[in-house]
Amino acid sequence: MLAIFRKLTGGTATANDIKGALAALDFGAADKAVTRAEAARRAAIVAADDAAITRAESALTRARLDLERLQIAKGELEARLADAISSEAGARLDRIAADAERQRDQARERLRKEGVDAMKRLCAVLSDVAAAAEVVAQANATLSAAGRPAIASVESEFTPAPQGQYEALFHVAVNVRLPEIAAWGVAGWPQAPRDHWREIASAGLPDA
Repeated sequence: MLAIFRKLTGGTATANDIKGALAALDFGAADKAVTRAEAARRAAIVAADDAAITRAESALTRARLDLERLQIAKGELEARLADAISSEAGARLDRIAADAERQRDQARERLRKEGVDAMKRLCAVLSDVAAAAEVVAQANATLSAAGRPAIASVESEFTPAPQGQYEALFHVAVNVRLPEIAAWGVAGWPQAPRDHWREIASAGLPDA
């Protein structure tokens, strides 16, 4: 019992420490000690044994004091437990916020250092892919009219379509979205409406 109060005084007791101390309070044994001391005192009084009465009253005083100590300790521990639970919950929330802010700051810094250049490069790649796709689509329309086989698309080996669906509608240049960030010099993608690239991807398709 003294150990837990030393921890409480030093501010090192956790909620689990306090719960353990509360569970260790043996009120049953203390109640029995009081009952035994009361019985001994009654027996001494009946026997008119003054020395026994003195001893019994002394034992009863100690037993009642021990029980009162337990009751006081219980009230104090319960109050400290509520404070500890609240404090630990607050500390947990602080850790959650700190971890989230740390990861946010790391990601923000990486976006600033690497993301902008990556987006610019990807926009440039997509622009080249879309331009080539437009040329291929136009060529295939001409070749189809002349009965010649179509040439493979720019992305045919990278983005195969699900069975029975038109491949070009699944191409990166058609489906990727990057925001325009003028302050960072990122043009964004697409730089034309989505339907424009769908029209390019669909060029030369036979009528349904």
